[in-house]
Amino acid sequence: MLKDVFLQVREMFHENGMLHGQLMTTKDCLKTAEAELEISQEKVAKLAAEVDENRKNASSSAIDMDNMKIVSTLAGFSSLFVVKQ
Repeated sequence: MLKDVFLQVREMFHENGMLHGQLMTTKDCLKTAEAELEISQEKVAKLAAEVDENRKNASSSAIDMDNMKIVSTLAGFSSLFVVKQ
């Protein structure tokens, strides 16, 4: 009888140690996942900022090209009205 109780206590102690080890492993995995999530969020924010900057630059370049076309067109029209002597 006492032997059975001792075996149960020993088994519970062993199980407790295994569960504690699993808990520590799970906590480590969680910390790693949280760190990776933070890094990913920072990377996404950086890439989004780069995309916004590229869009602004592209928009500015498109406006510059449109302005150059207008100036070129106006220069072509003005040459039509030049009086030759």
